[in-house]
Amino acid sequence: MPEINSSYSMKRCFSVVVVSTFGGFVSSSSCFLHTSESNSRRCAIFMQNGHLVDVQVKNQSPEQSAYFYFEGTRRKFMVLPFHVNVASALTFVNQAIADDLIPASIDNEPIECKNGGLVSESAVPGAYQQRCMDLPERRFVLKSTNDIITIQQGSCSTSGVAGKTGVSVWNSGILLTRLLDKMSQNNPSILKDKNVFELGCGVALASIAAAKLGAASVYATDNNPEVLSLAQRNIERNNASNAKTALLQWGLLDAFDFERSADIIIGSDLTYNPNTWRALAESMVTILKSGGNVIYLSLGHSGFNAAGELSGFTSVAENVGLKRANSNDIEKMVSQVLNQDERKIIDANGGVRVLLFVKR
Repeated sequence: MPEINSSYSMKRCFSVVVVSTFGGFVSSSSCFLHTSESNSRRCAIFMQNGHLVDVQVKNQSPEQSAYFYFEGTRRKFMVLPFHVNVASALTFVNQAIADDLIPASIDNEPIECKNGGLVSESAVPGAYQQRCMDLPERRFVLKSTNDIITIQQGSCSTSGVAGKTGVSVWNSGILLTRLLDKMSQNNPSILKDKNVFELGCGVALASIAAAKLGAASVYATDNNPEVLSLAQRNIERNNASNAKTALLQWGLLDAFDFERSADIIIGSDLTYNPNTWRALAESMVTILKSGGNVIYLSLGHSGFNAAGELSGFTSVAENVGLKRANSNDIEKMVSQVLNQDERKIIDANGGVRVLLFVKR
């Protein structure tokens, strides 16, 4: 995939939808897409001019005309009355961008998604989804520094993970980011010159925030190379030069590579599977320096008992060498960064829980 240049933050994001009568393969130099009768595929393409084009390929029955539309909002589109491949589509969209015919989708995002808003999440097989996950990118503002963080969402894989786990912004990641921002507002030294690790970084939103909030170094870690590729692109486009990605499988083996490296470990929504609790706790206690802290946040979801989940994980964490600390002040900060509508959304799904651990 072409390298993202330093001026990327000034570029815009567009959507391209390709409807194919053949249901076959469509490819370009940057991504490979396949459709069948039952599905569609999406892929983010970085064009030579730095713009991001989000491509979706859908099936169309043979009796219907094949067409493209270039979507800047959910309501405006352009139609071409001929069948053409992705390469031709990109040539057209380049010209359309140059002629300013296509509005930037990020400027027309749903009102609920603006300014890093929290929206209701619903269960789908194997994950949760919400409408803001359909956006190619989202923007977040750090109040303590006035930095704007732009996060690309989505995947170039045909594995079907896009919009599910590590390639989209989750409410918990937004809330963790706001919490770090609020903590820094109250105490600017909280992250200043600290070595920070994020476990299960996903799109790296919280990692980038930690870097912007004064951390000396930040490791955004995940066990999925595809997720880390997206995280790295987000780090680069936000010029977070003190942050980097690292592949990390939870447990003692990988954690020893980073033994006693972190002053602070951050994470969100990592404890939904009890089978991973011990490996997660072992990673935390191994990577942390003596006296280091874990800041962990979990949101309730339908089908999960957040209180029981964290009670069980706390027991495991304390058995491997972590000690739970008083988190009352942090919980108050979480409440302060939610507006009334967001609080209703969070409460309707089981609320939010915050854990603060210290390494003995």
